[in-house]
Amino acid sequence: METTYLSLGPRGRLQAQTGARAGVAVAPRAGQRADEAPQDQPIHLTPRQREVLSLLCAGLPNKLISRHLKIAGGTVKVHVASVLRALGASSRLEAVVLAARYGLDGEGAGGA
Repeated sequence: METTYLSLGPRGRLQAQTGARAGVAVAPRAGQRADEAPQDQPIHLTPRQREVLSLLCAGLPNKLISRHLKIAGGTVKVHVASVLRALGASSRLEAVVLAARYGLDGEGAGGA
């Protein structure tokens, strides 16, 4: 079983790496195989949730996400909670790791 680790990549962005590299380990959830392919677990996000996820991956806090998207802070909280739920993540950090694993981070999370 491979373990996924986090490291800081270019421009201070978090990136997930698989293998025996130093970092913070992210264990698979109960009942989940560590080698499950992303296509085994379809993830359905609205275009707005993808925008929020992209900004989460960029490391923005809720306040800056709300300014960037021109929406209320409470609305950002709702979107973040929905993204966490859709990814099966229990924290923003775990959502970033899962987004990288499933190819949803960065420009891929922008929509279309």
